[in-house]
Amino acid sequence: MEGCSVIGVDPVKFLVQLIYEINVNLRKNKGELAMKKNGILNSHISKILSDLGHTDRIAIADAGLPVPDGVLKIDLALKLGTPSFREVLDVIADDMVTERVIVASEIREGNPQTLAYLTDKFGSEIMDDSLDHEQFKALTRQVKAVIRTGEATPYANCILQSGVNFG
Repeated sequence: MEGCSVIGVDPVKFLVQLIYEINVNLRKNKGELAMKKNGILNSHISKILSDLGHTDRIAIADAGLPVPDGVLKIDLALKLGTPSFREVLDVIADDMVTERVIVASEIREGNPQTLAYLTDKFGSEIMDDSLDHEQFKALTRQVKAVIRTGEATPYANCILQSGVNFG
């Protein structure tokens, strides 16, 4: 954010933390329970993840991926690059059991850094890059939600398929 006077602090993280603290203080002053302390604070994402069943899917998308009509779009993009694909994926991956990660085959040459990141994060055994980009976009018609980031690099998209946590 231009004009942010806090030097050396990510302005998005600063604002999120500030809003969190304001909400906590408001609720404490009213004698209510404080808001959620851990995990995903975005109520839309939290609800989607809570409602997922085994093999249900969500997509995490860059700023340019089209969202099909009828599919819920949770738009987190503030500006190009913010928040990044990795920031959003890291938070969601911490809160979701994932049994399969689907990416477009073009990621191999078009964005090998993101492919390496995904493979390191989830392991090569659950990675699926067998679909081309058009097939990938068609598959997004079947996801529960597309979470749009501000990412501005090619093919920084994935579909996460929900696994089961039996303890």
